[in-house]
Amino acid sequence: MSDLLIDLGETILMALLVYAGTRTIFRRFGRPLPPYLSVIYATTALLVVVSRFLAHPSVPRMYVPPDLMIGVRVLFWTGASFFVLKLLDLLLIESFLIRKKALHIPQLLRMLIFLSLFVTSLLFVLRLVLDINLIALIALPTVATAVVGFSLKDTLTRLFDGIALGRVMRTGDWVGILGREGQVVQIDLSHLTLRTREDDHLLIPNNSVSQQEIINYSKPSTRHACSVAVEAAYKDPPLKVQEVLQNVARSVPGVMTYPAPKAFVEAYRESGMQYRLKFWAEDYSEHLRLQSEVLSYIWYAFQRQGIEIPYPVRTIQIQPATAGPEARNDIVQKLRRVDFLSVLPDADLEILAGKVRRRSYLIGERVIEEGEPGEEFFFIERGTARVRVKDSDDPKVAELAAADFFGEISLLTGEPRSATVVAASELQVLVIDKACFQEILFRNPSLAEAIGETLSRRRADLTVVREKIRPASAAEPAAKTRTNLADRIKRFFGIR
Repeated sequence: MSDLLIDLGETILMALLVYAGTRTIFRRFGRPLPPYLSVIYATTALLVVVSRFLAHPSVPRMYVPPDLMIGVRVLFWTGASFFVLKLLDLLLIESFLIRKKALHIPQLLRMLIFLSLFVTSLLFVLRLVLDINLIALIALPTVATAVVGFSLKDTLTRLFDGIALGRVMRTGDWVGILGREGQVVQIDLSHLTLRTREDDHLLIPNNSVSQQEIINYSKPSTRHACSVAVEAAYKDPPLKVQEVLQNVARSVPGVMTYPAPKAFVEAYRESGMQYRLKFWAEDYSEHLRLQSEVLSYIWYAFQRQGIEIPYPVRTIQIQPATAGPEARNDIVQKLRRVDFLSVLPDADLEILAGKVRRRSYLIGERVIEEGEPGEEFFFIERGTARVRVKDSDDPKVAELAAADFFGEISLLTGEPRSATVVAASELQVLVIDKACFQEILFRNPSLAEAIGETLSRRRADLTVVREKIRPASAAEPAAKTRTNLADRIKRFFGIR
């Protein structure tokens, strides 16, 4: 009896060591041992222990039915074969060849390899345990083989077509087949499954797919070229429209910076010139969303630049009504918050409020660019913006919100922009340009000195901030700065 216990103890110990080694190998490949394999291994190990117990000499033969011994041995070898073959499939094919070596082996082909080897192993188990003649077992009657082969003709065709499809597409690819497009979800024994944009599953027989033209939008890379068409009036210069379109595409989040967006004159239409804007997306699944956003950004940009989007055949122009007293009073109250505008009389603020324009910007669009000339002043009504300076260690110098303003120096002196301002959210601003301000200064030239004094105080406060960004320079005396600003304002507006 002690020999039996020792024998069974050695068997159990060996089974535990093999199981521990298997788990270690799986961890080295960076994946856990699947639970179903643990169950199969435990069952197989239990069958080994039972087989060793029944075959031990100390167990009387009269209590061991022969059929029981044969059944246990068949189940043991079957479980062992399944366990070993599944280990080879998971470790050799999936982890090593597919993941590490990046080879494409379709799931369907993996299944066929596993089933073929498993059936072959079962035949050897039958030969080993039951001493069955494999040649007699395999050699089925010719007529029966022909009947079965003919009845499974379509199934076999789909099977081999499914294997061939694995060379053309993979799970996760976006494809166009039979006039429909979708993402490949699965290629099984008989059907290809697509998930459409409507989130429906489309099942297509493999043999039907193999006979059709297939467009794979994910090959040779996931990058995809998109384009939108837009018309502009004939009065708008084509080079200006193309530049605006390209700048718009670069501002849209998700549009690739390389290759750079390109705009072309595509055709002369009855109502205007048609342009084609081409840009690239990282993933085909995003192209419809990006096209929609690009078209939205184009509308805002055309509104700001005064580029007209014509109606078909004829253009109907409706002049906007002038702002009512309540709206104008609201603008006056906002302008009164601006320090250099607060010196203006109420009558002048009323005139200015009637001439300001509103503009809207979307996230990422540049309102002004550092170094560029400018003659406009901006007051933020809604949204936020970021201020950036090229020579700064911190690219984001400041953040502007509602009631903040910028661009006053360029408006009053024509100096190039000293910073770049980018919309951080949907942004709405009031815009005052040189033409709006010129009439007021012509009627009251003395306002130039008052404005110059206000700006000189603000400039002194900003010097501290700018010296943190760029090397400090010698500060001018306040009186000289005030006089210089007033003189430059007068020269810029042509006031003597």
